[in-house]
Amino acid sequence: MSVYTWSAMILAHSRLGNAEDGLKIFDQMLQQSSLKPEENVFVAALEACATIPSLAEGQRVHKCIMEHNLATNVNIGCALIDMYTKCGNFDEARKVFERLPKRDLVVWNAMIATYSHFKRIPEALRLVQVLQQDRLKPNDVTFGAILKACSRPEDLESGKHIHAHIAQLQYDTNMAVASSLIEMYSRCGNVEGMNSVFHKLKLRDSNVWKSMISGFTHLGLASETVKGCVMQMQEQAVGLNEAFVPLLKAFHDASMFDDIRRIHACFLGGHKLDPVVGITLIEIYCKDKYFSDALAVFNKYTCKSLAMWTSVIIGYTQHGLGQDALLLLKQMLQEGTKPTQDIILCLLETCCNDADLNLGEQIHSHILDSSLKSNPRVLKSIADMYERCGKVTGAQRTDQIMSNA
Repeated sequence: MSVYTWSAMILAHSRLGNAEDGLKIFDQMLQQSSLKPEENVFVAALEACATIPSLAEGQRVHKCIMEHNLATNVNIGCALIDMYTKCGNFDEARKVFERLPKRDLVVWNAMIATYSHFKRIPEALRLVQVLQQDRLKPNDVTFGAILKACSRPEDLESGKHIHAHIAQLQYDTNMAVASSLIEMYSRCGNVEGMNSVFHKLKLRDSNVWKSMISGFTHLGLASETVKGCVMQMQEQAVGLNEAFVPLLKAFHDASMFDDIRRIHACFLGGHKLDPVVGITLIEIYCKDKYFSDALAVFNKYTCKSLAMWTSVIIGYTQHGLGQDALLLLKQMLQEGTKPTQDIILCLLETCCNDADLNLGEQIHSHILDSSLKSNPRVLKSIADMYERCGKVTGAQRTDQIMSNA
């Protein structure tokens, strides 16, 4: 086996909850293999030690790393810092950091995360200043690591201090950092702080919306999220659709379907529904089997884009509604829009047994009248469909067409 295979096996066991077995594989490699362990193997073994967590095993692997003269490797250094942190040994983590001759941002972030883990926030913030002196720029991971240290109401003042530091460095409008700030204020039970961060942002992605929604839900104020979002939609004149798409996705991730409908209804009350928003709604409604809602959105548009047709037809076929999808395909053709390869392949895949043969044959007849009739992937899918439906002659005939194409 190659070094990469050994490391993959160790990682797989560790991430599937069998970290002890992962370390046994590490020992097996050392004893049985003629291969020299490399960076990937040691990183995998250290992750296993951190997962258990076992300081004794971690120290044993660390000793082996030193014997192979890899203690100054940056990636191994990060893994050592993480292992010692998760095993509760701050001093050893700091020693590893201090002994590294070269430190990239990943190493700095690992050490900042260590200080934060041990609630040493002032020192973590000092490290942020030092890394900048080292001509590096902090990123969302840097600040996210520090903010995780503030997890209780009694940590609020520390959280505000970190926020002030972030604002001073002008990172508070970075959406990833803003999401971490919102989550911190939520954990500390401070709604005012959440709103302050949220309203300072000119643009908001789905992660920002998700942080607000989960934060209000955590505080038992989920309805406040809906009210706030609706109010903003009613007041905002520009960029409404850009805000609406990530908002919908965030509500969907939180399984807040009634609120999706409520905001959807409010939006339709006074605004033109952008096609991108319509497609998002169709996909969300189809994914959760609210087909009448999906169709209602779809039918709102007099001019339907190809992407919209694709969303609704694939949404129906993925839930076994092949006949309904076929009716939509016919409507699509009548309105002069040609189906894509993805639509046809998805329709054919829904035909799984002899009961679906008639549907499959109807789809095939539509293909014969289209430019896809000689498409190799479509022909292969037709042959597979006939085979699944038990019509061997149809499959054979399609195979012959493919061989002659």
